[in-house]
Amino acid sequence: DGLALLVRDVLCRIRDFEGPTPAEFDRSKDTVLRELQSFDILAPYTHAGYYTRLATTKPDNSIEELRQQAAAASIQKVQQFSQRLRKGDLRSFGQALVLGNLDIDRDLPEIMESLKCLSFEGLEHDEFARVRQLQLPAGSDALIARLDPNPANENSALACTYWIGSGQRDAVFSELLTSILGDRFFTCLRTEQQLGYIVSAQLDRTG
Repeated sequence: DGLALLVRDVLCRIRDFEGPTPAEFDRSKDTVLRELQSFDILAPYTHAGYYTRLATTKPDNSIEELRQQAAAASIQKVQQFSQRLRKGDLRSFGQALVLGNLDIDRDLPEIMESLKCLSFEGLEHDEFARVRQLQLPAGSDALIARLDPNPANENSALACTYWIGSGQRDAVFSELLTSILGDRFFTCLRTEQQLGYIVSAQLDRTG
């Protein structure tokens, strides 16, 4: 019964938030910069996944771009961004998912009214920055080789990506194939041949 009240309270708090204090901003910026800098010493399989995602999905942001933006961030810029968002000057897209055993006739109008606490200017469908999977032409392939960002790391990683399809049949068969190959890869490559410590197969859905 309190869902609409909760939504209204949270959105109103966001709307009325005037920005962090200097101490809060400094702590948050330091945390973000440390996390971005620690990327270089992550495990090679993490780097392989990052470079794979960077090459096969759009839009995406490189670690260099994120570091540059984080270093240039200031409390004044954050406060200006917050003010534009709260006033509706910043063009943005709002999306809400309501899930539960609700009384649609009673609860939904209250929730929709609560969502008006934040002002969103509508975006055209073509302007939605949804993640898209990039595809190579049929019958072609690509090889990307990158040095690990950590020169002291003697380990390496290999990530292979295959685009299957987007239909329901493709999704089900891919799930089955992933489940079967995952155990076989682990048994063959790690247990029997001992070629790697981490061996896995996974299915990702994008778009």
